[in-house]
Amino acid sequence: MEHFHGVYNYYGDDSDYSASSDEGESWLTILQRIKENDRYAQELDTDSYDYNSIDNMTDEGWEELGRDISNNTHLETVSLHEGALDNHKMRCFFRGLMKSSSINEFHLHDNELSISVVRSMVPFLQNADNLTYLDLDGNGIQTKGFNMLFRALRNRPIEKLHCDGCGIESIDIDSEHMPHNFEFLHLSGNGISTDGCRGLAKLLQGDNSTLRELWLSENEIDDEGVEILVDALQNNTSLETLNLRDNEISVEGMKACLRLVNDISSINATLQTNHTLTSLHVKEIPYVSLGINDEIQNHIDIHSEFLAGL
Repeated sequence: MEHFHGVYNYYGDDSDYSASSDEGESWLTILQRIKENDRYAQELDTDSYDYNSIDNMTDEGWEELGRDISNNTHLETVSLHEGALDNHKMRCFFRGLMKSSSINEFHLHDNELSISVVRSMVPFLQNADNLTYLDLDGNGIQTKGFNMLFRALRNRPIEKLHCDGCGIESIDIDSEHMPHNFEFLHLSGNGISTDGCRGLAKLLQGDNSTLRELWLSENEIDDEGVEILVDALQNNTSLETLNLRDNEISVEGMKACLRLVNDISSINATLQTNHTLTSLHVKEIPYVSLGINDEIQNHIDIHSEFLAGL
């Protein structure tokens, strides 16, 4: 293992791991390049390497890798997803990874991670100077984990946050400490209801709102929740896409959405409608439209297409 001098501690006693296979060498090679701050080692993706090599790493090895990444100035993308690490190993990893000056994207989706991992991530999130994209889809961080996550990202450069299918029900937003460049939030497949919409309204109100896309499909949002979002969007000039499909929204909620983008009750009301929101999805339209819901959605779509063409 002389070729990998300096990284064998990832596996503890070097007799426990053989680097004789091409796949093992490939994994150890990228670890070595990260440790040496190789400027061409810009991505770490567990999909690209032998899973046996990854599974055999010790707790100390994951912590050491975290420290090596903290000291690296060229690594831009880290992808540890789809069961690559469990809760315990991820906590070990973040004991070492406390900061980054180079990481731009972090993909941790579908690892069944819990709130304990979010807690261990906080120092990294608070000291990741270039992190703009964080993907936590398909993890069990729940409401408490999401709120902790969002607080850690305040005043940070984050632009895109994916938390689909994470068991989130309510949302606590500190409107005084928002991320300055926050543009994309995906929260589909959670349990967000009226209380969650009240929290989200804080993201959409005020002159400082930067959010451009908000995905809320497959939640528990009803007409009351829709009214809260509609009220928050009356004077919003940043949001372009809102997806509310597969929620508990009736005709009344759809009418509120239509008034938001095309209120024809008076000339003044028409002029004051939201002209930024060009993609608003409330119901899936079947090939044959039969009900009033479909007619309202068609009106929304037609108006959105008109605005998009301006």
